[in-house]
Amino acid sequence: MSAAIEGASAKYEAPTNLGDGAQLKCTPITLYQSEPAPRDSLGNQIAVSARFVSYAIKGGKIRVLTRSSATRTLLRGHGATIVDLAFAEASADGSEATLASACADGTLVVWLVAEAGEDEEVRHEAVATVEKVGATRVAWRPGGGAARAVALDAAARVVDVEDVANLAAAPALEHEASVNDVRWNRDGSALATAADDGLVRCWRFDDALAPQLLVAFEPLGGSAVCSAAFLDGGDGRARLVTGTSGNEALQFWAVPADGGDWDEPELRQTLALAPSKTPQQCAPRRLVVDDTAQFVVVAAEAADGAGAALYVAPVSYTHLRAHETLRYLVCRLLLE
Repeated sequence: MSAAIEGASAKYEAPTNLGDGAQLKCTPITLYQSEPAPRDSLGNQIAVSARFVSYAIKGGKIRVLTRSSATRTLLRGHGATIVDLAFAEASADGSEATLASACADGTLVVWLVAEAGEDEEVRHEAVATVEKVGATRVAWRPGGGAARAVALDAAARVVDVEDVANLAAAPALEHEASVNDVRWNRDGSALATAADDGLVRCWRFDDALAPQLLVAFEPLGGSAVCSAAFLDGGDGRARLVTGTSGNEALQFWAVPADGGDWDEPELRQTLALAPSKTPQQCAPRRLVVDDTAQFVVVAAEAADGAGAALYVAPVSYTHLRAHETLRYLVCRLLLE
């Protein structure tokens, strides 16, 4: 079924009886038993590149497999649960990729993985390890560069991968409480940080990785901000989506800009994701914007561990249209 959701403040209430005929179709790549991340973790235990899929398994290990042939390998470099994974392409054709991983004890590892011959394991090596530095989130700068942003407790730092051992010495993008999210815009010129202090800060970076604060704002009156990500409207204007209340509420912002200066973002729409009360209660947790910035995805896990739901919002810029199934909501969200 389909429903339009419009207005400055909207709420989606999941239906309880859509029947069995409207399930989304998917093709499994692999089945595995994951190790639950800490309840306050908002990172990714799965990462995908052009040629590889990686996912966290028990004991701080990471499985990497090729998407075409399913050849695989196992990365052993962490002693605690993986809390975030992020890929960057290391070659033009994607046959090599760099993977950054952070675990629950704050250790950060950078891996190089590469396709091998037929029936051979994926080649891999750990190119950098920083023990217990406090890393919780990682994000690679787009555009083919080797720089990446790392959330370290109440600050974020940006460093070139070749200098990752000196991560703690990089300029601190400071907050007053734990940083929950670090995300680049599509061209790698700006970074958004979101934290428990209720602030989202947007920073500009030059080629020397020197930060300049563009704007700081409170999406929800000082309440903790779980996520902040850039949206591309296709017109060169800056837009953001933020997540509060465990990503149960999303706020969509337009950022007025005068030349290179940014003004206070303007709130365009608030969307509350109210999960179904039956057959299980779900709490939206992780927010992802795809590489084209055309889809916003919020993953929701059942409170009793019995299942999960997925909210997907294709962004197109006029109104919201939701296509619902028993366990999924697929919605089209358009900002003016």
